[in-house]
Amino acid sequence: MGDDPQEVFDSLFGQRIKEVQASPDSTDNVQLANELVDALAQVEDQALVALLCENAYRLAAGSPDGHAVAVKALEQLADKLPAQRLSALERIADLRKSAYLRGKSSERAALGVQYAEAMSALGDAHSKAGDDENALNAYRRASAPVLKLSADRRAELKQKMDRATDRIRVRKRIDALQAKLDAAPGDKTSAQALALLYVSEFNDLASASTAALQSGDGALIQR
Repeated sequence: MGDDPQEVFDSLFGQRIKEVQASPDSTDNVQLANELVDALAQVEDQALVALLCENAYRLAAGSPDGHAVAVKALEQLADKLPAQRLSALERIADLRKSAYLRGKSSERAALGVQYAEAMSALGDAHSKAGDDENALNAYRRASAPVLKLSADRRAELKQKMDRATDRIRVRKRIDALQAKLDAAPGDKTSAQALALLYVSEFNDLASASTAALQSGDGALIQR
């Protein structure tokens, strides 16, 4: 067995993947996807983790019966590989939405909550990445009245939407101040306001220092 992650994966699962993909029975795909997810407990190599998760997702996502396994694979991908977290959460939200739209009427309430929670998690990831506009959009979708969230969860989402809205407003203010400072680098008033916003709203000392340096105000630079 080679040390290359793709070679390792192919040696363990390549032939079986070809066999289940050639079979008309989707239960074979879902069963193998489950095995790939279970194998993650023994794997530390990140490239091999990604191969297991992605292939489990592809095997399971095509069948409604495999959505739970596909979600589990993507959750593992999001937890184990932070660089792929956002992409994984986006696909989880897509799967939850598909299940909600296609679900039986007796299951719609529970499926709607799952979709809302997936969108909330996606909003949190966007917020952490500093993408407040996409975070706000995700939170709005999660709080849609048709999705039967509890009053407490709706209140939490309202707080997150308010926070995202505030941050969008602040970023627009920052952009306006930066434009003024670029046009007039010695504008101490704009530089001070910009530096204070970076510190008070985002705790971004590096950007605050840059704004202070642009002003040429020695006193402001030393604060």
